[in-house]
Amino acid sequence: MGATDFTTIATAKTAELAYQEACSEARDYSGHQEGYSGDIQTCNGFVEIPESYFKGMQRKTRVMILEALALGDALGNPPSKKAIAVFASLRRLYRGTEKWGHCYAVKVAHNTYAFSGWAAC
Repeated sequence: MGATDFTTIATAKTAELAYQEACSEARDYSGHQEGYSGDIQTCNGFVEIPESYFKGMQRKTRVMILEALALGDALGNPPSKKAIAVFASLRRLYRGTEKWGHCYAVKVAHNTYAFSGWAAC
């Protein structure tokens, strides 16, 4: 079986509750599929990146950094020098995700979290 990347947004009071909600929605949408749906529920939990890294950044920029970090990609077309510096700092701390491993999460707005990583399919 293979892997595919995903990014999903969920709303809840905490990242843990948002993750549970995102997994529940993915199961409802994709069904069981014996763990190979290509959705967030194939991940083994998440690692939340502290919001302090993203102070003053727009939601779109936060998600761009999160996706590049989770997928081990370069930061394409960064909107600012701050985004480049934050991404460089985070790359030293977080090494990307793997199929069957965790995904990364970041708070993008009040009670709203983005999750990104690799999913089994």
